[in-house]
Amino acid sequence: MSGGTSALQLAILGQEDKINKIKLLLQSGVNPDQEDNTRNIAHTTVAREIIIRTQPTNIVQELEILFLLSSCINDFNFTLLHKVILRICPINLSSLVEGRDSHILTQLDIEDQFRITPI
Repeated sequence: MSGGTSALQLAILGQEDKINKIKLLLQSGVNPDQEDNTRNIAHTTVAREIIIRTQPTNIVQELEILFLLSSCINDFNFTLLHKVILRICPINLSSLVEGRDSHILTQLDIEDQFRITPI
């Protein structure tokens, strides 16, 4: 650990050869759900990378294969609208919003765990 950050966290946040480092650590038995000394969980960090899509598409696709987002999705306080926009819930967005349901429209301003609104 570097300053309390796990090797897996460092690999996820790093840039060079990220996927190979992550694969090696996971194959070595590193637990992606274990909290490190900074109270971060690798699985959550990777989910954030996937959701926010800060990485190139090929990296995001590899991360989606290595880490099942569905196993921690309920930890993020997503509204239905978040889930639809992130393509977690297969509902047509336009038909959902066109209905002008006040419950759905209220969700436009609700932040998730990462302080991000659906749109």
